[in-house]
Amino acid sequence: MTPDERSELASLYALSLLEGEDAAVAAALEQSDPAFAAEVAAFSETAGMLTDALAPIAPSDLLRERVLALATPRPRTSRAWMGWAAAAAVTLVCAWQSMEYNALSHHNRTLSQQLAALKNENNLVGIRIASLEGQIDQYKGSRAVVIWDPVKSEGRIDLSNLPAVEAGKDYQLWIVDPAHKYPVSAGLLHPGADGKASIPFQPVEIIRDASAFAISVEKAGGVAVAEGPIVFVGK
Repeated sequence: MTPDERSELASLYALSLLEGEDAAVAAALEQSDPAFAAEVAAFSETAGMLTDALAPIAPSDLLRERVLALATPRPRTSRAWMGWAAAAAVTLVCAWQSMEYNALSHHNRTLSQQLAALKNENNLVGIRIASLEGQIDQYKGSRAVVIWDPVKSEGRIDLSNLPAVEAGKDYQLWIVDPAHKYPVSAGLLHPGADGKASIPFQPVEIIRDASAFAISVEKAGGVAVAEGPIVFVGK
C-alpha cells in the first residue's frame, strides 16, 4: 500500500466512509500501526473542529432532494474516488474557514489597536505638569518639574542643577491639597552629585486635589509636617 493509499484509507476511516473489508483493514492498521492511528486521529480532530465551527443551517428543499438522491443505492465506487471526494470537501470547508478566520483576526487586530489608543488617551487625561520655581537666590538656576497622575495618585519629579544640602539635611517633596490641613509628604529627594535626578513619588495620604507642589529642606530622614525653609513652589 502506497503512502497516498494509506492517507486515503485513513481519511475515509476517520469519516466513517468505509465498509466491509476496507473497514476491517483500516481497523487492524489503527491497532497495529501507531503512525496510521495518528493520521486517523488527525483527520478525526480536523473533521470535528470543522463540524463545531459551522453554524447549523436549515437545508433547502432542493438540497434535501439531492441528499435523498445520494442515499439511493448505487454501484459501489472505488475507494480512491471516495478519498478524492472527501479530500475535496474538506479542502473547500478549510478554505472557507480560513477566509472567515483571517477576516475575524483582522477585525480583532483593529479592535485591539482602537482599545490601546483609547486606553492611552484615557491614561493621559488629567495628567498635570507643574514647573516649580526657586524661592531664594540659591535656587534660581535650578529646575524642578513635577508630572502628576491624579488617577493613580502618583507622579515623578525631574531635578536639574539642584545644589547639595548641608550635612544632616534632606530635600522633601510636598503636595498641597485643600482637603488636608497641612501639605502631604511625597517623600525625600536625593539628587546625584551633578544635581540631577528623576524620582518617582507617591504621597503618604490620599490626594483629592493637588493644587500645588513644594520642596523644603528638612532634617535628615524627613518630617511629618514641614518645618524647614520652602525652596521650591509650583502649580
